[in-house]
Amino acid sequence: MSSNPTRASWIDIAIRRKAEEEERQRRERTKTVRRNRYERWHVPETLDREPDNWLMTYLDLITLLLALFVVMLALTRIGPGPGAKPPQVAAGVSLAKLPPGPVEPWAADLPRIPEEWSRLPDPPPAPVATAPAEPLEPPAAPIKMPTAAELGLADLGKSVDVQINRQTVSFRISNELLFTSGQATLSKEGGPLIKKLADVINRSKYPVSVEGHSDNVPILTRQFASNWDLSTSRATSVLRELVHDGVDGQRLRAVGYADTKPLESNDTQAGRAANRRVELIMRIMPDKNAPD
Repeated sequence: MSSNPTRASWIDIAIRRKAEEEERQRRERTKTVRRNRYERWHVPETLDREPDNWLMTYLDLITLLLALFVVMLALTRIGPGPGAKPPQVAAGVSLAKLPPGPVEPWAADLPRIPEEWSRLPDPPPAPVATAPAEPLEPPAAPIKMPTAAELGLADLGKSVDVQINRQTVSFRISNELLFTSGQATLSKEGGPLIKKLADVINRSKYPVSVEGHSDNVPILTRQFASNWDLSTSRATSVLRELVHDGVDGQRLRAVGYADTKPLESNDTQAGRAANRRVELIMRIMPDKNAPD
């Protein structure tokens, strides 16, 4: 009966030893794995670091240079400042009695200029080159205004108000002779009148501007939204009729001014009637196409 406990204790001891041996082997394996992993990712420092002795030599050199600069600065003679007084000559010393210094060899060998040369007259001044004067452009020929006979104004009668100015000839026609109220189509009476104007215009080669004007009474219809539309349409109708009657279209242009250029006050009926008009402005220009 006493042998059973002894055998059990030996078995326990063996189990513990085996467990301890296994734990020791496990620790050894763990150390080996860690050491291999460290050696794999860490390269040993095989190169020796250079000594820092050069740094001390560099500092010594800088110190010596600094000391040299300080000594040179102390030995340098600094000139007097702007407020300093000039040095005083010692009493009893005369500058006139000082012996002349030695003449430099190069100064003694220089040739002397004869005195006669100093009395020679001054040389004459050099001629100044001047560019030839450019010929002046001839003045523009005066504009010769055509006469009433040359324009054939007698054929227009009293239906057209003709104004001859300095550089323009204006043919002013009342809208009542050309258009019905609120319309931009030429009336039966307006066509023959434009035909007479076309004959007058074709006697020259000057450009003509057809200008439409109105009063200040607003207009709003399906055809015209404002007086600008109405005045421009009337000027365009006159221009088309002139081209139809043989006037070169390159000489013509149409423009509408609405009520921006009144002749009379729009406060009266007569003034508004005078402002409703079409004007043909012939611009006289001095060109080769103008009549002599």
